[in-house]
Amino acid sequence: MNPAVLLVLYFFLFCFLRVPIAYAMGISSLLIILQCDISLRQVVLQMTRGVDMFPLVAIPFFMFLGEIMNKSDITDRLLLFSRGIVGHIRGGLAHIVIVGEMFLSGISGSSTADTAAIGSVMIPTMMRSGYPARFSVAVVAMATTLGNVIPPAIYMVVYGAMAGVSVGSMFLAGVIPGIMIGVAEVGVAYVIARKRNFRSEAAMTWAERLDAGRKASLTLVIPLMIIGGIVIGFFTPTEAAAFVVIFALFLSLFVYKSLSWKDIPKALLESAAMSALPCFTVACAAIFGWLFAYFRVPDFVGIQILAVSSNPLVIVGMLIIFLLVLGTFLSEIATIIIFMPIFLKIGELARLDPIHLGMVVILLLCFGLVLPPHGICLLISCGIGKVDVLDGFKECFWFGMAYLFVVVLVVLFPALSLWLPGLLMPQSV
Repeated sequence: MNPAVLLVLYFFLFCFLRVPIAYAMGISSLLIILQCDISLRQVVLQMTRGVDMFPLVAIPFFMFLGEIMNKSDITDRLLLFSRGIVGHIRGGLAHIVIVGEMFLSGISGSSTADTAAIGSVMIPTMMRSGYPARFSVAVVAMATTLGNVIPPAIYMVVYGAMAGVSVGSMFLAGVIPGIMIGVAEVGVAYVIARKRNFRSEAAMTWAERLDAGRKASLTLVIPLMIIGGIVIGFFTPTEAAAFVVIFALFLSLFVYKSLSWKDIPKALLESAAMSALPCFTVACAAIFGWLFAYFRVPDFVGIQILAVSSNPLVIVGMLIIFLLVLGTFLSEIATIIIFMPIFLKIGELARLDPIHLGMVVILLLCFGLVLPPHGICLLISCGIGKVDVLDGFKECFWFGMAYLFVVVLVVLFPALSLWLPGLLMPQSV
């Protein structure tokens, strides 16, 4: 049997046996290397190369930043500010969740951290206010997919490192699609709120809105510092992540005084533990992906695609279906690393710019965060709201349709993802 086919079969077998994804990739790769008499040195070499990329250092920083926000009142300040903007609209709490996540996404870089931070506060609040548990869970799960669409984002860091494209350009490419998805989700929430007669929140006075804006103002500066600093070349995305952690610590400890020194060791330990999983996944995915390239899988896939059609839209359509299937069972970071050679081959066949291709890939991977059984944002939200995963997924339907509509627009109109990078970082496009 073809070694590449056997590699995939081993991997699916281990997944079926509920072996963690990272171990499934590592063990499958080791078995194929032993069977094909490939030097065992390649295991260490490729796994080391996989994690030996400076942009990946940003991952633990973003994880630590998420812990800081969870343990301080940064999230609460952003939600209060969001209430002043959209809370008075029918279905106000749902709009607060979505708009609050749009602001929070510009800071944390992690959808899972955002789900835990917003979900723990807003799902119980929405349920106490009379919103159905399923709806509350669906709103939080769909909103927090934006955590890796609106920059900064961990997936963009990984994609940029693996594809050899500018991470700063990837950050800029996510701005317009992220805003579009947020607006689309607010529109869906409003229609559902009207149909089900959900109530709005009491309108804040202008004085209260100004006070909420004042309290959130320093936090809202963080996304501007990240993007602005990268665009003008003041620091790299990794340095930006480190700088933002220091700034968030300063705000939480000395300005807001919502974080104590004794909270920091625990936050460091928790963020280190959370960072270990994606980094180990990167290492195992690196050897798995190397074997894909070694057995010339991208070339084989390219031949099979061209046998079906050479139309760029048809090719992209096949990519979309492929990513939606992967999103149901495979972690997003592992997907990027394993299938990067295939993604680049498909992008070449469809004549897609690498940044545009990356944005399409990331948008669909983020949608996978709500696809059972692996959708981690949906699982976390359902756990908080004590809702069955399939019930929560059904409630996500119209939000998902709005999300996929934006994906289609991004595919058809590349300028939606390429205009800002071309305007602000033309040297990297």
